[in-house]
Amino acid sequence: MTPTGEQSTFLVTARFFGPYKQVTQKRDVDVILSERSTLSMLLDVIINQYPSLKDLILDKHSKLGSWVVILINGRNMSIFNGLNTPLKEGDTIAIFPPVAGG
Repeated sequence: MTPTGEQSTFLVTARFFGPYKQVTQKRDVDVILSERSTLSMLLDVIINQYPSLKDLILDKHSKLGSWVVILINGRNMSIFNGLNTPLKEGDTIAIFPPVAGG
């Protein structure tokens, strides 16, 4: 909180790939979050802003789909605290669809 009692905010960048980029029609979207925001809170904001993403990244139980890969500053969210990972000013969150190769 600020000295005046207002909640502080900070800026992160959500980076979209594949069909997620097609929905947002942008590669990068800057998102303003309040202090103590987590990755889960960011996803809520993004889905609120782009409702078509909901069916692409959430399963039928409204949980993050196992097919979605999310990197925080280039590192898989699983090495942190998953969806409960706190975010900070300047973080870049990359959201990838399933990737197949051969």
